[in-house]
Amino acid sequence: MIKPNCSNFYDSPNGTRYWIPSVPSDYKPKLNSRFDTWENAYAFYESYAEIAGFSTKLGQSKKNKKTGILTMRYLMCSRGNKSAPTEIDSVDLTEISPSRKTSFKRTDCKAIMKIRIVKHTTQWEVFEFNEVHNHGLLNQDNLDFLRKRRKLTFYDQEFINKCRLAKIGPSKAHNLQVALKGGHHNVRGTKNDYKNWVRDNNGFIGKRDAQMFVDKMLLRSKNLEDYTFKYLARDKKIKCLFWADNVSKCNYKVFGDVIAFDATYDTNLYKMIFVPFTGVDHHKRCVTFGAGLLSSETIECYTWLLEKFLEAHGGKQPMVILTDQDPAMKKAVKNVFDNTTHRLCTWHITQKLPLKVCGDVLSNTKLRKEFNKLVWNVYIKPETFEERWKLLMERYKLQDHEWLGKMYAKRHKWVPSYFRDIPMCCLMKTTSRCESSNHLFKVNSSPTNNLVQFLLCFDTTLDGQRYQQRSLEVRTATTVPKFECESIIERHAATIYTRDVFKDVQNEIKRSERTCYIAERSKPVDGISSYQISHQDVRFDIVNEFTVYFNMNDGTVNCSCMGFKRIGYLCRHAFCVFRHHKVYEIPDRYITQRWTRNVLPSSVFSMGNRYGIDQTKSGSKN
Repeated sequence: MIKPNCSNFYDSPNGTRYWIPSVPSDYKPKLNSRFDTWENAYAFYESYAEIAGFSTKLGQSKKNKKTGILTMRYLMCSRGNKSAPTEIDSVDLTEISPSRKTSFKRTDCKAIMKIRIVKHTTQWEVFEFNEVHNHGLLNQDNLDFLRKRRKLTFYDQEFINKCRLAKIGPSKAHNLQVALKGGHHNVRGTKNDYKNWVRDNNGFIGKRDAQMFVDKMLLRSKNLEDYTFKYLARDKKIKCLFWADNVSKCNYKVFGDVIAFDATYDTNLYKMIFVPFTGVDHHKRCVTFGAGLLSSETIECYTWLLEKFLEAHGGKQPMVILTDQDPAMKKAVKNVFDNTTHRLCTWHITQKLPLKVCGDVLSNTKLRKEFNKLVWNVYIKPETFEERWKLLMERYKLQDHEWLGKMYAKRHKWVPSYFRDIPMCCLMKTTSRCESSNHLFKVNSSPTNNLVQFLLCFDTTLDGQRYQQRSLEVRTATTVPKFECESIIERHAATIYTRDVFKDVQNEIKRSERTCYIAERSKPVDGISSYQISHQDVRFDIVNEFTVYFNMNDGTVNCSCMGFKRIGYLCRHAFCVFRHHKVYEIPDRYITQRWTRNVLPSSVFSMGNRYGIDQTKSGSKN
């Protein structure tokens, strides 16, 4: 098959951008060309579309009124026509039902091939062809997202049925296909396609294990570009292992500001402790920066692992590292990451509350809800937290509780209100929850797996993580979000951020219009004005007030909630002031690169960097 080519994009005189696929002329439709049947014409257009990088659909058709015979067909880009608009007939926000947040795939694309039957024959001819698209096209690395590639074959349908007979649902059946075929890119259809098919039809080393594992990893480090594998052995026994590939390293360069370092158990036959290094990418999803296996949780083992991690990533230390309360881990972090802020995992500590506080106090009260609400409140200052903690303990008569007392003594290590001055500190909440994603590695592996089996499970899980990242990249690049505020700055934000981050920024813009207002304004001093912003809840009750300083000379803005410093994008209070000053674009200084589109190099998503490809052969170093 001919290899897909890149598309060329152009700007029209009125500023509209359009794309024309670069396809060899032999594979491109031509006016007046003929086909024996319309099915042959459609197959030809489908092949052209696959080379060009877009999906197709059947459009308008016409029949002979007397005979009922088909005489005309429109073959279109799948993104042709417009999406039906959502109508709102009320100005009362309380009467509007919440709608699903989604993205529009239809862009009213005009790319089309029109065919009609030739009089007095059974042949069809092309009488109109438009190759211009108003949206980007998929490149050869992402063709598995085409509708044609997602269509299930008879074998796929048979496989789903056999899995159902074995009490394996469509989601697990898809996971099995991914593992069997060597990656998502080799599997037709997504999990939803499998589920939809089931719905529509109403209804599948022995003693040299350690040596084989090491040999496999050494082969990868020899043949793959920038692949790191290190191990420590004593008395012919493996003590420590660490590995990271070039995709993990690329992700760490961009998203390595806050990482979680967590021990996971029961993933292999030898009870070695699995330690993945986890962060958050620009889609607010978990991303793995490397992983290790340790024979024991000692200071020596953890120190060795952290040193190898640091070497693999060129000595770059994260701003913040999150761990559990393991003393050996704490000591190792202090020894190796001397320029990093070490904090305990808030999520782990809050999850322990039901185990530490039992009985009627927890089951018959709102303690857990109030505890989490207080702990995760990033807006309050440390002194406010301490006052509210004291009141909470008194309310539930827990002043003398031993575990809560110990946690309070360590509050500066795990309570977010003490981290307000640390850049991107709010990532710790997301990263903490990402630690729970380590159960995916645990689910895909088991205590009965040897090391080779464990590695296969790890590769499969990592491939799934990266497939999700690639899928979100494609979604961001090929869809248009649903706008809610109809403001210019909202549309500007949509061109900057990934879809998931845009939703958060969009929410801040929306809240700046609906739940924030300027309560007080000071006179400018040297071009700097201060604004008292009242922050309301959904019932329009004032719950907080913040001060925003705006410099009219250079456009800088600072809010006392420290939202930009905490999370990396502007808060609703700043947007409220921007609206007052008619600022229509987010200034460059307030665009944090880690949240933006295309922040990762395209090589991260290339075919050669995917698990399931025979990397030791096809991905060799240059």
